[in-house]
Amino acid sequence: ATKATLYKYLGKLKRANGEFANSAEYFRKSRQLSEEINDSLEVRRLDLELFYVNLAQKDYSQALANIAHYIDSDTTNPLKAYELNEAISQFFIEREEFDIAIVYLRNMLEMSGRIGKGVIDRSQLYHRISLYYRNKNMLDTAISYSRRSLAALNGNASTNGHVYYNYIAGLYEAKGDLTNAIDNYKKAYESHKYTYSNYTSKNVSRIESLYETTIKEADLQNERNNRKYFTLLGIMIIGVLTSITLLLRKRVKNFRDESHLAKKEIRKAE
Repeated sequence: ATKATLYKYLGKLKRANGEFANSAEYFRKSRQLSEEINDSLEVRRLDLELFYVNLAQKDYSQALANIAHYIDSDTTNPLKAYELNEAISQFFIEREEFDIAIVYLRNMLEMSGRIGKGVIDRSQLYHRISLYYRNKNMLDTAISYSRRSLAALNGNASTNGHVYYNYIAGLYEAKGDLTNAIDNYKKAYESHKYTYSNYTSKNVSRIESLYETTIKEADLQNERNNRKYFTLLGIMIIGVLTSITLLLRKRVKNFRDESHLAKKEIRKAE
């Protein structure tokens, strides 16, 4: 399972880099491993990954072929049904058949309410629907969905707030409602400033913490190295002192022996 997951993420990485052939190869390897352990849910999801690879290449027939099994499988699971509707909506968006795509986007919006809280980014979903109505020049409806998108951001840690405020400001400006346009442009600025100053602050704190940890680890390592150095130095000093002591003892002994022999020679001479 770990190897299958690795292949899957390599596939996503290659797809993001535009290396579609390599991406598809990794997804197929992951799919094969998932089939071998009978992980049918993961197999279906890998079919979707391959679908998006084909869609990026505008190979629409192969894209649909990759989700044929997904369509035929049990879609009573709300999350599986949502994923399928998202894939089909994206299929029609890529083909610029927006009137069909909006049907699936609305399905997704309805399904998102039956899926656990926080699983689906409803703010982004409202924004996508708003984009559809903006392209149809239905500005009032676009603004309505854009306001829902912003409302869904409350309590959400999304970094897209400034994007959505800037977008709705543009809608108000297109309508000639300059008061609301200016108000939302200001909110976009404040949201951007808060999000990225907060993001930067967190990064600074993280780097400072990492730096302090690194310094502490370096100090500890230096202390360990110093202990090793002084231990080795102590052992060397003891070794030298021991050698000197033994040498002195030997010389003293030799001196005594020589003195003793000299005394004997003097006695004999007398």
